[in-house]
Amino acid sequence: MNRRLAAVLTTMAKQPEREMTALEICRRSGRLPPGGIYDVLMKSERFGWVASRWADEETPPRNRLYRLTPDGVRRAAQLNKPQ
Repeated sequence: MNRRLAAVLTTMAKQPEREMTALEICRRSGRLPPGGIYDVLMKSERFGWVASRWADEETPPRNRLYRLTPDGVRRAAQLNKPQ
């Protein structure tokens, strides 16, 4: 697993029930650049670790909200186990 994907999962695992925007995930991680976050989130969705939906905003720009799935929570816990 690459470092950016691990950073996304561990950042989101701090509040697994919370939906976050990509920018919020970047800010909370303290080390993810905003430019590549969308590729990482799309990959996480393909793996089934993250789910997303469009926010219910009526005015642009609409935000996409991301949250960990139960599989994502388990994967993040595996990353935090001592080796």
